[in-house]
Amino acid sequence: MEYLACWNATEAARRAGYAFPNVEGPKNLVKTSINAVIQQRLTEKHMSANEVLARLADMGRSDISEFVDVSRPGDLADEKYKGKTHVIKKIKRKITRDQYGREFEEMELEFYDARQTLVDLGRHHKLFTDKVEITWKDEITNLLKSGTISPEQVENELGSELATELFNAIGLSVVGIREAQTQSA
Repeated sequence: MEYLACWNATEAARRAGYAFPNVEGPKNLVKTSINAVIQQRLTEKHMSANEVLARLADMGRSDISEFVDVSRPGDLADEKYKGKTHVIKKIKRKITRDQYGREFEEMELEFYDARQTLVDLGRHHKLFTDKVEITWKDEITNLLKSGTISPEQVENELGSELATELFNAIGLSVVGIREAQTQSA
């Protein structure tokens, strides 16, 4: 139990009262019976991928109108809110008194951002693709024109098919590049 609280074998042994925690802690961690209990407790606390998605879906579908009747934190203990309070990020409670000494309680609920939750779910379902612009063609073109690299080197690195495609895309023929390199040499 102590190990699950601190994740350090020596500290767990110290907390449990062992005389030599730096020796006994690591020893206990590799004992089959203790390790089995640790794994069992981790499994009990583990949240599956389906549970994560279900909770995110609840957050994405949450509706503030379901919580309109909440005026005090104690109201959230009502059966109708059971299993729904995980959509609440923060509760603010403010008690004020008027000039006659009467108390007034105000409560504010802040919910998790439904839009961000939907984006997270969309990413999980691969609905969004980030575009990346690749600008290596200009760099290779400049290196070829300056003679720093040869068409053969480009072909060796990229393969002849991709190199030919690159040469065609930038409007250069391999023959033209070789001639330019010969003239500059």
